[in-house]
Order: sequence, then C-alpha cells, then structure tokens
Amino acid sequence: MKMEKLPYPSMAEMAEIVSIIDNAWPQGISIEDLIEQFKKKQKSRENFISFVIRNNGIIISHAGFFTRFIEISGKKEKVGCLAAVTTSPDFRNKGYGSKLVTTIFEGMHEYKIRMIFFQTTIPEFYVKFGAKEIHNQFVISKQERKSPWWDDHAMVFPKSIDLMDYEINLCGAGY
Repeated sequence: MKMEKLPYPSMAEMAEIVSIIDNAWPQGISIEDLIEQFKKKQKSRENFISFVIRNNGIIISHAGFFTRFIEISGKKEKVGCLAAVTTSPDFRNKGYGSKLVTTIFEGMHEYKIRMIFFQTTIPEFYVKFGAKEIHNQFVISKQERKSPWWDDHAMVFPKSIDLMDYEINLCGAGY
C-alpha cells in the first residue's frame, strides 16, 4: 500500500474520503451532503490536498493538508494546517495514519512554512512525531474573539516552535 497525494479527488474518491471521515466523526447527514460540504471546504481552501492510502484500490486512510495565513501577535505568517486524519476501522493500528502524518510533517518545507497547526482529541499520537500541545489563546478574527477549535487540544509541529503566550488569530474558521 502506498501513499498518494490527491489535490483534486474524483467524485468516487471524495465519497470514499467522506465515508471514512464520517465514520470517525459522524455528521448524521447523507454521503451526498457530506461530499458537497467537502467540495465547499476544498474550494475555500484553494490548496487543500488529501493524502491517502489505498487497499485494493479503496481509500482506507486520509489526512488533509492546506496552508493559510494567520496572525501571531499581530504579525501575518503562512502556516500549514492538518485536518481530518483518520483511518477506516478495519485498518486502524497498522501505521497508516502515522505514515500520512509523517509524510506531511517531513514535507512541510516544500510549502515554505515553519509550522503546522491542528486540533485533536488524541495529542499523544502526534507527540511521538515531534508535535506539542499549546495553550495559546486562539481566535477566529479580531472581531470574533471566540475559539475556533472544537476539539480539546490545539497542537503545533514542530515542538521546537516557541509561541510564548502570543494570541493566535486564525483569520477564519477552525478546521
């Protein structure tokens, strides 16, 4: 099984991707509606790439990646964003998610960024790859001061990044 980059997944590939995402985070809506949501997110994140692993031609593991500009202590910076890392239940605990995350983390310099942000419910999974949990205040915008995250843990890769206690403005919704 090999890893692939899908910057423009086909409708069939989108259906496979949203199915495994929905298995991890059930939305309670139809696959068709999930595909529409996925397409809208892809469109709003013009450089969104799905990293996938297939088994017998079927996508079994997914990690999304895109870049965006944020503000850290009032200074704009381009950063990476990790999203929707999940594997089909029958294939979990076999290293597929690890392979996708490692590929994204090791390839971050290709995107001319120095850090990747994400949220998770399982920080210990990402710590083993060199990420760390951060407790900075995150906001959606200067006007909308609420947190953009819905998961319990905000993280950054690599762990050597020192964000002190700076406020981080995602300049948009969480992911």
